[in-house]
Amino acid sequence: MSYVGVVEKKNHASVSKKHRVREKIKNTKSWSLDHAGVFLKEDEGRAKVEKRDGVICAVDGQIFSAKKNGRPDQHDDRTRKVSFVLDEWLRCGETFLADIDATASISLWDSTSNRLVLARASDGIPPLFFAEKEGKLLWSDRISLLLEHGINAELDPYALDAYFTLGYVPSPWTLFAEIRKVPAGQYLGWSSSGSTLKQHREPVPRTQSVGDIEIRTTQFKERLCEGLDRLTQGHDRVGVLLSGGVDSALLVGLLHSELGTEVEAFTFEYSGHDGRYNEYSQARRLTDRYGIPHRRIRYTGRWLASNVEEAVENYEGPFTYGLHTAQLKEVAESGVSLLLNGVKGSVHISRTADYALRLRGAFAGRIARAGKTLLDALPSHTMPRFRHGLDVAESPASDLFYRMPVDRMIPDSVRGQLYANPERASSGKDALMSLFAEEVRRSGLRRKADQLSHLHNHFSVSDHFLWWNYRWTQVQGLEMGAPFLMPAPRRLMESLRQPLWPPHEESIRKVLIRRAAATVMPDEIAYSEKVAQTAPLWSWFRGPLYPLLRKYLQPSELQKDGLFNADFVEHEVERHTAGTGDRPYVVWSLLCFMIWKRNFLEE
Repeated sequence: MSYVGVVEKKNHASVSKKHRVREKIKNTKSWSLDHAGVFLKEDEGRAKVEKRDGVICAVDGQIFSAKKNGRPDQHDDRTRKVSFVLDEWLRCGETFLADIDATASISLWDSTSNRLVLARASDGIPPLFFAEKEGKLLWSDRISLLLEHGINAELDPYALDAYFTLGYVPSPWTLFAEIRKVPAGQYLGWSSSGSTLKQHREPVPRTQSVGDIEIRTTQFKERLCEGLDRLTQGHDRVGVLLSGGVDSALLVGLLHSELGTEVEAFTFEYSGHDGRYNEYSQARRLTDRYGIPHRRIRYTGRWLASNVEEAVENYEGPFTYGLHTAQLKEVAESGVSLLLNGVKGSVHISRTADYALRLRGAFAGRIARAGKTLLDALPSHTMPRFRHGLDVAESPASDLFYRMPVDRMIPDSVRGQLYANPERASSGKDALMSLFAEEVRRSGLRRKADQLSHLHNHFSVSDHFLWWNYRWTQVQGLEMGAPFLMPAPRRLMESLRQPLWPPHEESIRKVLIRRAAATVMPDEIAYSEKVAQTAPLWSWFRGPLYPLLRKYLQPSELQKDGLFNADFVEHEVERHTAGTGDRPYVVWSLLCFMIWKRNFLEE
């Protein structure tokens, strides 16, 4: 289910142009008004379009409720979501965006005021891409549809370096220089006088104390159940991607024990790899206890080698982490229509760093500066935790976020060797740091812990973790759900400050999740450690992926446009195919990029 929209500035509008746009879109259902049109690629699906009183509106996703007179007004998303949005727009304009709870993108053209609004939900799903060409602005949920309409396929060098740095491309960038993406929680306002990106909902600062942990656990559990109930309405059978961790286990437990929902679990297993990265055995403990169906999806290097080229085309970009999620065909064939995942927001900093941040705020940095003076006089290996805490206290949030291991894929020194021109790495870093700093400024958040959490949610969660889950479920015709990011549980989890006492090694959000899980499953499951899912690329490079490495990473391919250092890449490929390499994601990310480059830039 995909759609594309187009709007023309009045001084460029012409009937002939509008008809030419329409002729290019095959098998569509269309709505036209004045200088705009919205075209659905299929008649049925999640995206719905209506036209009323000089306004065209398209809504893709779910709308749950809106605040009226200070109270939440429940709304039936599946029957009249577009009419609801039109009502709100005609009543109060774009200000209604701040009051709705939604996992949706909204496209709205008002011919009476010549205004276009493209809004993306706070969780970033579904996406909205846009581009300007010859006085027209085009937008879609698919990059490929914009390319079909003549947008130039030119590479954005900053986005390319961000891809190698983070493993994804942060909003508003895409790998195409002329195509941008509406950032999560923001909307694009466009008219004949220009365009602006604005925030439609302020980020939530951590201002609430935890208080009584039992009461908070009950409150969190109730809100999560509410979110699950809303997500699963209209679905007879629900699937959950069950890892070996507690987050997805809690979803299965609540669906089965509290809501009585028919649920089936799916766990990936890397066949031919017996290492610690397989989670099926650990996940099976829960489904055996509940007696619910549990499918093992065997993920092999041979399957990846046979399907990666098609997968990159379907993904519409190179992909890095979460590559196992590309194999969801078995889930679609099982009969479930909704697939839930355990993706959640926020990021946890160490307790030492949190102490340092609070001391810095309370004493205007004097303690931090005194501590730094003391540490400078001591050997560099002494008091590592205290050094880390002071580093967090003194560094800008944008710098800390750039350096966080969870959000780094290839370090600066390695990227400098990867490019034919090493300056690409330094200029890319500067651009990325500026993007992060601008988002911190836009958020209006003052505490550094809040800023870090916002950057993680805004970029890593919305543009990466959720995106790969959404895209792969969409390819298979499934609907995706992220219960922890539903408005009610998400706002509670984001608003709680990490308590200084009693101390917790984990974030207070994880503490609440474990305590809630312990009410529906044994402690040995609720408090078990996650194994982590990491594909054994180091093994597959020596086997099924080897022919692809030779096809796409040979020197003649790498030297075509002068982007990469062919000698360095050849050395990395030789190391990994010999079993001595220690940077598999350097090779994997470059392989995926070269496949994408051939499909989208060259062919």
